Amino acid sequence: MNKDLEELLTTLEPEIDKKCGEMKMKKREKENSKIFFILVFTILIVPSVFILLNINMIYSFLFFLFILILIGFIELPNILTKEEGMSYE
Repeated sequence: MNKDLEELLTTLEPEIDKKCGEMKMKKREKENSKIFFILVFTILIVPSVFILLNINMIYSFLFFLFILILIGFIELPNILTKEEGMSYE
């Protein structure tokens, strides 16, 4: 009985590894999408607050530009290292 169980686990090991990899990828994508939406929300709200407070338009534009550049640097590694799928050949 124990030998049959070991053979079954050995046979299913590649599929188990594949499923674990898929689950990790989905979790990473979900975390990245949460961060992205928070940053987009911040980009949309922060300049509006500055404009509503009548702060000089140049400073609000520079701050907005700074936020865009910062988001670009934060998200660039995620974009460059995005894996399209996993291969088990």
